[in-house]
Amino acid sequence: MGREVLTMSNLTAFFLVSLTILCLAVVADIFIVRRNRVIRDISQLVGNHLGNLRASAAVGGAMPLQLLQQAMNRDIHPTDETKASEDIEFLFSVLQESKRRSFQMPLVHRDMAAKIMRWSQTARNPDIASKAAALMAVAVEKHANHIDQVIAQSMVKICDQDPVKAARDMKSLDQLLDGVLASGITMSGNMALLSPNDAVVQQWAASSDVAAKSAAESLLKTVAAIRAMS
Repeated sequence: MGREVLTMSNLTAFFLVSLTILCLAVVADIFIVRRNRVIRDISQLVGNHLGNLRASAAVGGAMPLQLLQQAMNRDIHPTDETKASEDIEFLFSVLQESKRRSFQMPLVHRDMAAKIMRWSQTARNPDIASKAAALMAVAVEKHANHIDQVIAQSMVKICDQDPVKAARDMKSLDQLLDGVLASGITMSGNMALLSPNDAVVQQWAASSDVAAKSAAESLLKTVAAIRAMS
């Protein structure tokens, strides 16, 4: 009888241990494997964003580069409402076109966004004030979305074995960080290149592969500029 009780106890203990291991495996799959898969999928979307995500023929193709350059380099007169209204009207037209084409990247520099904010509060013409307010709301949203994309991309591990994939990973992050510089967004320099990616990029910067080395050096230069701003 004692042996039977002992055997049943062992079986019960074995069953409980097996059930615990199974539960831990399920939890690991849900909270680790699937999380990493989601991050990888986000990275792929972000990495392809500048290339073809917004090039759908249904909306007339990607945003024209010339129009984007004009928007990013446009200044707004700080005191003359007549001249400022022309600038705001132009930017508002670019905003409408960017929404039509589903372009999500920043359109204006942070300093210009501050001028837009002032005109939204001080313009005597209510139409200009309302358009400035609409521009400001979208500028804030796009800057926030861009930072989200940067953080998502920076969390994805850069390949440390395949130089072709590594160059692609580094270029994806570099492009997004370049957008941070172009729009004057302030972000923590520590978020630009997380561990272990910092060591991996240094590894490729010292490698003999031309493409990976070039991508690594460009990324390190951009990260240094981000950290100098923060």
